[in-house]
Amino acid sequence: MDLLSLSARGLSNKCLKAFQPCLTFRSTDPGLSNQQTSDDERYSNRLTAFKLWIDSVDALAPSKASLDSRLSEQEIDLFLVKANLVMLFQSLEDCLNLLKENEPVEEALLYFDSALKSLVTLALAISGTGRRSRLH
Repeated sequence: MDLLSLSARGLSNKCLKAFQPCLTFRSTDPGLSNQQTSDDERYSNRLTAFKLWIDSVDALAPSKASLDSRLSEQEIDLFLVKANLVMLFQSLEDCLNLLKENEPVEEALLYFDSALKSLVTLALAISGTGRRSRLH
C-alpha cells in the first residue's frame, strides 16, 4: 500500500494506532524489566506530543474542517505533512520490530522525533501563512 495515497487524517489515525503496540509491548527477556518503565515513558511522551500536534492542526477534523481540505490548494504543504506522517508511522513500526528483537530503539526514535519536529514546523508555517493572508 502506498501510504502517501492516504489522507492526512488517515495517516494520523494510522500513527495513533501504531503507538499502541509500542506502549503495551512487554519484553520476554527478564533482564529488561527495568528498561520497560523508561520505554513506556518515552512512547507516552511522544504520543502526548503527537496528540498535541493533531489538536493544533485539527488533523482528525471531519470534512471541510479537515487538514486535507484546508490544504487542498497547497499541494506541496499537504505532501510535506503526509510525507512526515509516513516517516513517523514507519519509525513506530521500526520501534516495534526492534523491541521484539530486544534491540535498541534510539535511532528509530530519532527518526520519529525528526518527523514530529518537522510536522510542528510545518504547522507553524501553515498557520502563519493563513494568518497573513487573512490580514491583507
